[in-house]
Amino acid sequence: MAHLRALLILAWFIHASTPQTHDLQNPPQLQEVKDESGNRADNKSDVHFRKISDTSTYKAHGESDVGAIGPYYKLAYGIAKASMEGEFPYELLNKTLNGTVEYEEDWKKLLDTYIGYFITVLFGVVLVIIFPIVCLGCCIYIYCCCCCKKPEPKSPREGVYRKKCCLYVTLIVLAVLIIFALVGICLMFASNEHLRDSIHELGTSDFELLDDVTTYIRSSVDQADQLVNKDFTFSRTVLNRDLQNIGGILGEDVKQKVTDRLRLQKLYDDIIALENSAYLLNVAMEDLVASRETIIREATIFLADLRPIQAEINRIQDPRFREACPNYTLNADRFNPAVLLPDESAKNRYLNRVISRGVYAMTLESSQKLNEIPKRVQTENQATTQDLSNKVANYTGVVTSIYKRFDELAKKFQSQTDIQSLKSRMKNYAKEFMEYDEQRWVIGLVISLVALLIVLPLAIWLVFGFMGFLYFVLPIVKKTRPYYCSICMQIFYIFAMIFLWVMLILTTVVFAIGAPTTKLFCEPLQSLEIIEKLIVEYKLLGTPNSTWLSDQIYPDKNVSLKLVDIIRSCSNGSTAYKAFKMKEAQVFDLTEIKDYGKTFNIGENVKKLDADFGGVQISTAEMLEFVKNMKTFDEKMQYSKYEELFRTNPYHSAEVLVLQINTFLTVHPNHAERAVINRVRDMLMGALSSHGSLMQGPILKVKDTVTAIITHTRQPTDSSLNTRTTALIEQIHYMQKNVNSTAKDALKDSLTDYELRLKNIFNNFSRHIQDSVENDIGNCKPLWNVFNTIFIYRVCHSIVGALNGWWCAMGWTILFLVSATWVAYFTTHHFFTVR
Repeated sequence: MAHLRALLILAWFIHASTPQTHDLQNPPQLQEVKDESGNRADNKSDVHFRKISDTSTYKAHGESDVGAIGPYYKLAYGIAKASMEGEFPYELLNKTLNGTVEYEEDWKKLLDTYIGYFITVLFGVVLVIIFPIVCLGCCIYIYCCCCCKKPEPKSPREGVYRKKCCLYVTLIVLAVLIIFALVGICLMFASNEHLRDSIHELGTSDFELLDDVTTYIRSSVDQADQLVNKDFTFSRTVLNRDLQNIGGILGEDVKQKVTDRLRLQKLYDDIIALENSAYLLNVAMEDLVASRETIIREATIFLADLRPIQAEINRIQDPRFREACPNYTLNADRFNPAVLLPDESAKNRYLNRVISRGVYAMTLESSQKLNEIPKRVQTENQATTQDLSNKVANYTGVVTSIYKRFDELAKKFQSQTDIQSLKSRMKNYAKEFMEYDEQRWVIGLVISLVALLIVLPLAIWLVFGFMGFLYFVLPIVKKTRPYYCSICMQIFYIFAMIFLWVMLILTTVVFAIGAPTTKLFCEPLQSLEIIEKLIVEYKLLGTPNSTWLSDQIYPDKNVSLKLVDIIRSCSNGSTAYKAFKMKEAQVFDLTEIKDYGKTFNIGENVKKLDADFGGVQISTAEMLEFVKNMKTFDEKMQYSKYEELFRTNPYHSAEVLVLQINTFLTVHPNHAERAVINRVRDMLMGALSSHGSLMQGPILKVKDTVTAIITHTRQPTDSSLNTRTTALIEQIHYMQKNVNSTAKDALKDSLTDYELRLKNIFNNFSRHIQDSVENDIGNCKPLWNVFNTIFIYRVCHSIVGALNGWWCAMGWTILFLVSATWVAYFTTHHFFTVR
């Protein structure tokens, strides 16, 4: 028994030091939902959609750099642009196409506008005419001067020195001119090759980029399919999950609000706090039960010992003894522990059962009864949630209109535009043009090689001049090897001048073609405003007004759609929705998608949700019984019997009687009945020291235990056990009475949160639709890349740029080859003296 008591005390200490509370704040959590597209929704139904992106592979990437030769092309383009600084000839071009040109007035105006271009062409024509005349005159002049007799130097040494200095300087100038001429030949060769390669690339591979248009259309439809058939399906999945788990979402929220408003958490915590008192009182009951058995057993023997002693005392007749020992009556007959000591075993068994069951388990069972609230919300609203789910399914038609519209536009475009046929025609045109370009390329290659052959003798002459200039200052005898070499050089000079004259003619013609091409073709492509002005204001396509594009794409709709705006939007990476102004044209009615309440009103359907919470229990019978027993515990304690036990305890009277006998014998040492009195004293001392002490110890323990019980149950007065349990019982009754109305009010409040939860799913989806249609689906950057690669990069930067570089390189080469040839020719006639 002592071991059991020790274990109970230890268990109570551990229990009292460990807080026991319910966690009523966390309802069951929903699992996160994901799909194969990467969309996900957390347990609060916050839907996170994967951003819709174009995963198609396109052939065009919007190249704009022609490589290391690009700066040279810019130089040639700058020269051409400087010669044609005037405004683009809109009116003249329009009149030319319409056959209404007024030659005198219009050509005069054109001449005033592009005076620089005409001067440049005229200058080239003049050079072509006077170039052979000048060359012939110079040859005659030099030959005649060489035949004339020159003044002899004062001394042979002085003449040799002068000729050596002049020759050295002339050869240096010739070297510089030859180097610049070689640079021009290299640029001419590179431009010619690049021009041929660019035209070949345009005809063979660039027109394949038109497949990107088909890829773009197919990709846009696929993105719309992702948005409608996958993302919306995922939203419906999340919504149906919330509708099917209405008990776990709405019901748990109602349960939580009921718990908070009725302060059930505090109730359970206060009841759990009673468990500490139950542990203490149970230990006290264990002590009282154990002490009662000991007291009854030892008191029986002790009282049996007192009865003969009482008989001996009664035989003493001396009145002085009774006067000196007033406790001579031991009250052995009045003391009956079996009657006086209450049997606390029933209380002990009940408290043991409560402790083994656990007060926490009682409150947990009570709190679990509140799960009836989510169950009723779930079962009583199945029809309403199913009806709402069906209405959401009907909303699918509104969403799928986006995909259908995209698909219709794609099919309409594909039916009106045959990309493969267009690509085939463009390739055929390019193939025919490539045949002519092959001839041009051969001419350019021949020109480069001939120019290089012209440079070669000049370079040999230069090397010979530096290595053996002393030989050349000596007189040359006719019909010798040096003499014939001089004759060959003169013939070479004549051939070189004829070739350079031909190059000059070709340069003038190429410039006359290339410079206007840059102005008339490339400048409009690189300036969107010029394109718009050509189409709208000057009607080069035969369009009657500025709404021609709108009438083609959106007939019968008042939408201002400009080609320049579409191209600029695509170059900035805008979507088709913005570039083609689909919002103004009402191609997609995103307003109807955002205003999903027109199709189904979530608020009205949610308000139909209801549940009957009548009969929902707050507490269990076992928990209420425990609280009531704890309340009446102090009342059921028979404190009067314990007081009677302590008052009639013969042990104390016997102790006092022993002291009184000792005092009496001290006063009357020679008393006649001394022997009897001594025997009574000895018998009393023996009884007290044996079974009396074994009885008295438990009695004192019972007294301490009873005092502890009184202290624990009654102090302090304002928080006594009775006061606390009375408040708990009143609170339980109040909660039980108001649980239905509280749950009803909580349901009304929770319906608002539940409605917002469902609306948030569609708000996220509507925002996702708007953001995807406006910023993601059909990003027309690939269309701009096709336009930029074919027209701006390939045609303007590569083909026209190479054409301008070609004539610029030929002009460069002519300039320095003519100079180098004349310097070499001058050197031949100046330093060779024929004898």
